[in-house]
Amino acid sequence: MALCFKRLQRRMRCACASGRVGSPVYVALEGDASMNRVIRNASLAAALCGALPAIASTGYLDFTANRLNILAGETVDFAATFGFSLDSYAGGGSNPVEPEPADGYQEWQVNWYNAYSETVIGVQLQAAGSSYFDTGSGGSWSFSTTFDTPGTYVIDLTGGWTTRADSYTSTESATRNCYNYDPEGGGSLTCDSWQWNYYDNTDSYDYDSGFNSLSLTVQVAAVPEPQTYAMLLAGLVAVGCVARRRRS
Repeated sequence: MALCFKRLQRRMRCACASGRVGSPVYVALEGDASMNRVIRNASLAAALCGALPAIASTGYLDFTANRLNILAGETVDFAATFGFSLDSYAGGGSNPVEPEPADGYQEWQVNWYNAYSETVIGVQLQAAGSSYFDTGSGGSWSFSTTFDTPGTYVIDLTGGWTTRADSYTSTESATRNCYNYDPEGGGSLTCDSWQWNYYDNTDSYDYDSGFNSLSLTVQVAAVPEPQTYAMLLAGLVAVGCVARRRRS
């Protein structure tokens, strides 16, 4: 089997090896029927390998507040905004030129197509005892919190999203065997008729991802006592009187 795959690597032209998506694929190998089935699957994977994208949806999250320094009993308005970068791909190719006969097993990849897309189907956020859920691919969430007690409060925003990945693959290929019963005596190749194969596959699955958590720090000061206000007012009056005397 190792020898057969080495031959496959030498004789197969593929988008993965050449860097050209949609390059034609010809396979010609010697071997029994079971080995040919293995090679058929390997060549199909090779024909499509250059077209398959990486799964990499990316989420963006921002967290703001209308103020971060307040007095006890006051309310802070928070806002979270989010968005996503999603992958999609569609492409394929065709190779209508029939390969020349070659001794052994031959496979001819005639047409191939691959499509892939991602959709965000759920967003979850949590902060300050509140939670949010939506099915959109972008948006915002606003909430308010009242701080009754003086102190320092760290408000953490966490969450994640669910992505649905849909893919479709279609190929049309043909296989045959060619024989030379007397190569040393100058015999010629004899080939079977092409056997046509059609492959269509649709797949869909969901996967979860998490946002990088964000935080805001709220400083809550104590409300001044009534006597403090009285002393402050008296001080302001005294300053005003001194200023008037100087002017007069």
